Amino acid sequence: MTCPYETDFNCRIKDDHDVIGTCPCCDTQYNLLDGGYVISGPSAEPLKQYRVNVSGGRLHVSN
Repeated sequence: MTCPYETDFNCRIKDDHDVIGTCPCCDTQYNLLDGGYVISGPSAEPLKQYRVNVSGGRLHVSN
């Protein structure tokens, strides 16, 4: 997961407490269980959601 506020794709969201994720670059906090919505911080956009399917032991990620 990358922060939509940051232009640096190395700013990976860190799982703080299994429910809250924090961007180490801008300190935006996201609710990871309810759609990746912003809890606090400068970002106005939620985390990007992707469809995930498991088929025949393979994981397929798409949007």
